[in-house]
Amino acid sequence: MVAKVDVPPLRKNAAVSGDNKSISKKQALLRRQSLNKSKSASEAIQLPQPVFNAILNIE
Repeated sequence: MVAKVDVPPLRKNAAVSGDNKSISKKQALLRRQSLNKSKSASEAIQLPQPVFNAILNIE
C-alpha cells in the first residue's frame, strides 16, 4: 500500500516565489515573516503542574 500526504510549507519563501516583485518587497516580506515567527515562538503558555495533569486526567 502506498500513501501520499501533501504537507504545506511553514512559510512562503519569497526569495524563490514565481512573482516578479522588487527586491525591497521580497526583503520586507521576509522581514515580516521573521518578526511573526519570533513573536509566535515567544508566546509560550505557562501551566501549573496540577492544571496540566487535570487536562490530561492523570492522577
